[in-house]
Amino acid sequence: MKAVGPVQAAFLRCWTRAQRIEGLNAMKVRLRLEIDAAGRVAASRNDADGESPALSRCLGLVARQLHFTAPGVPAVVEVPLMFR
Repeated sequence: MKAVGPVQAAFLRCWTRAQRIEGLNAMKVRLRLEIDAAGRVAASRNDADGESPALSRCLGLVARQLHFTAPGVPAVVEVPLMFR
């Protein structure tokens, strides 16, 4: 969760923007990140309890900014997000 802290405000901006564009209510999102051996996000996908193209696109862009401690081998991390 240390890696997510620096971009938490950006995730919230994604939510605020998507809420304004698409009129969203509260939503749970599971962000699935594929991390390369160096700790960089190689791919991201999110599963939400509702459809929101704007939110999905923005979360993916922000997720690419995350940097994790290098695991030495590719890894998958799931980050639960709750927006209200």
